[in-house]
Amino acid sequence: MPNRKKIVLIAFYGVDNRGVRYISAVLKKNGYSPAVIFFKEWKNNKVSLPTAEEYRLLLDFIRLQDPVLVGIGFGTPYLKLVRELTGKIKNEFDLPVLLGGIHPTISPEDCIDFADYVCIGEGEYPTLELMRRLEAGEDTSDIGNLWVKKDGQVFKNEMRHLIENLDELPFPDIGVDYIYYLDYNTLKNFDPLAKNAEYRIFPSRGCPFACSYCYNSILTGLFRNLGKYYRIRSPRNIIDELNHAKNILKRVRKITFDGDTFVFTKEWLEEFHDLYLAEINLPFGILLHPSVTKEDYLRMLKDAGLTRIQMGVQSISESEVEGVYKRSADVEKIMRFAELNKELKFDIVYDIILDNPLSTSKDK
Repeated sequence: MPNRKKIVLIAFYGVDNRGVRYISAVLKKNGYSPAVIFFKEWKNNKVSLPTAEEYRLLLDFIRLQDPVLVGIGFGTPYLKLVRELTGKIKNEFDLPVLLGGIHPTISPEDCIDFADYVCIGEGEYPTLELMRRLEAGEDTSDIGNLWVKKDGQVFKNEMRHLIENLDELPFPDIGVDYIYYLDYNTLKNFDPLAKNAEYRIFPSRGCPFACSYCYNSILTGLFRNLGKYYRIRSPRNIIDELNHAKNILKRVRKITFDGDTFVFTKEWLEEFHDLYLAEINLPFGILLHPSVTKEDYLRMLKDAGLTRIQMGVQSISESEVEGVYKRSADVEKIMRFAELNKELKFDIVYDIILDNPLSTSKDK
């Protein structure tokens, strides 16, 4: 299939931005020519602002690509910077700008005043449909998942059904020749993941829990009646992506599973265990909820290569956990896990929420 109209996708302060990588892969699969630029990198909370030279390089890059659409994916901390960047793009080009990511999803009203399109939720198929309409010169005001600003009016379109079969998606783009990296006043035709020893993968979308401090507590309501919210990829599909990544990213020595929590059936875990040992066999880490710390589950994962667990504790005050955070109080399970780990010897990170203004002296 020949290449068609171009789109520039900008990942703002996030070289691991899987949303942008999935969107570009879907567009490429359907014959479009994405150009992906990772603009600035998040560095342990030491975020440097874009320089005038970096903005110039980015605008020159857009000019060279000559796209029909610019898309920007970002989180809440960068709203002000994305507004500034969008203004610069609008001053230079007669181009529509699409905003997506977690902040546009939970707060589209913050974004639509300075953008042409705002994507709420999963962006793969809305972006593909938008490109098809722009290419054909058709009306774009009724595309599902998009807020569209046209002739001074905002069209707030209905949400699409969630993608339930995650295996249907192509693997997120890594190491392809249309990925660029812009930081330190330098633009390189280079995937910044290539320098990492760690590969991060999402085995699922959504979460079976809805803790009050987490974005999932918002998204579960946003996607109500639009299909199953917590969706799981097959073990075979996950292993195939990891093999794909190992073949491209030669420095990879460990894997991190970035789903909101590692919750799967026994049958799924058994299949994953056998495939991972046979084909990947690298140390890996997971995120884990205390309610699913069963001994047989943990022993099976350890045998497969699990070395690191990040566990959300948040507080050991039952009133704070249940009343404020809307989670089950699993203090006994946490303590049993800690005792078991004297034998299993996982590298553990416990997440704790400090200085919650709603916690009482008794909670503390």
